[in-house]
Amino acid sequence: MGEVQGGDGYRDPLNLGNASGATETALSSTSTPTQPVRAASTRALILGWCQQAPAGGQTSWTPRVRRGGGTTGALVGGANAEGTEGGGTNSMPVFIMVVDPLVVQDATQYTVTGQQAGAAGGAPINQNSQAVFLVG
Repeated sequence: MGEVQGGDGYRDPLNLGNASGATETALSSTSTPTQPVRAASTRALILGWCQQAPAGGQTSWTPRVRRGGGTTGALVGGANAEGTEGGGTNSMPVFIMVVDPLVVQDATQYTVTGQQAGAAGGAPINQNSQAVFLVG
């Protein structure tokens, strides 16, 4: 069982407006953790959550975690598309948890993103948060 070496707590959200069409949108991003990575077996545990109000016509929402800032970083993990609940009228919570083996002995920045399908317009993101913990 590994020990938690430290973490980069909840970060201010990047986007509390609308997720745009079918384009992947950055929701929250961490700064680079300041804790030193103590062992080669250290892993980063990334937790991300958002509350999304589906746009008209939206059929699903796919959360992802990327290494680095924004939507162009390496994909660390992606969940299956979450079907839209309530025919697009209810807000829906979406959660993702991934583990990233640190390739180098430096911790890195992570971004939680989301992408909707089936909607022509933007889907409101009501709230979101993210946490990164170094475990080893």
